[in-house]
Amino acid sequence: MSETKFESFRAHTGHCLELAYEEDHIDVDDDGDWVIGVNGRTVWVRVNEEPYWHVQLFTFAAEGVSHEALGEINQLNAAMCSGTMLLADNGRVIVNHRIHHAGVTPEVLRHTFAAISGYANDCGDMLETVFGSAALEGDEETIMDEPRTTTENITSLPENGIFVFGSNILGEHRGGAARLARKRFGAVWGQGVGHAGQSYAIPTMGGFSEFKRGAKGFIEFAALNPDLDFYLTKVGCGIAGYDETRVAPLFADTPPNVIKPAGW
Repeated sequence: MSETKFESFRAHTGHCLELAYEEDHIDVDDDGDWVIGVNGRTVWVRVNEEPYWHVQLFTFAAEGVSHEALGEINQLNAAMCSGTMLLADNGRVIVNHRIHHAGVTPEVLRHTFAAISGYANDCGDMLETVFGSAALEGDEETIMDEPRTTTENITSLPENGIFVFGSNILGEHRGGAARLARKRFGAVWGQGVGHAGQSYAIPTMGGFSEFKRGAKGFIEFAALNPDLDFYLTKVGCGIAGYDETRVAPLFADTPPNVIKPAGW
């Protein structure tokens, strides 16, 4: 098949990802791979030509794993349809899955993401329990023991995760992060402040004094709920129009269960 047709296939895959996660843009890393957060785990998506046109999805399950240990979990691996577990030179286990180009649809991608992320969690936990390997429960930033930060594109959250977004006081969640919060994380139309579902609204559109009060209320709420992890987006820096240098100091004293944008 021609290069033009292959580029069309890549564009089709990107469009399917956007439809699967109801996003207008999916992050791409330096290697040109799409990056999706699913069940608290990072999954990479790559379009390949060899040995046939296909979409490759992969994530990491564990590190410090021996070939002997990997062989012990072949039965668990067999349950993953056509999924494959690969052992890198550094002992890191990669969960790999291929989707033939004819089968790439939003629904197939969504279900496959959920399957391999859950599978990686199960494999990592088992390897850690049986062999003492280190389960990898997040992306490479977490693996390297660097501070956790929120990404530009949050599409899913762990069970205890809360999506923190900027809203208007009337709770008219029409666009941006507010729309995402309403569609995916349980934000309630008409509620412009506080906790709902897996979301927390901070009013940013009614002036900076109101924004400041909302930020203070959020910090107090997060401190009272240490069992929850709060994923703070760049509230107030989009439609509200505030500069990050003015907003970030409002969240300087957040408790450790608040995960903030890089640099905040």
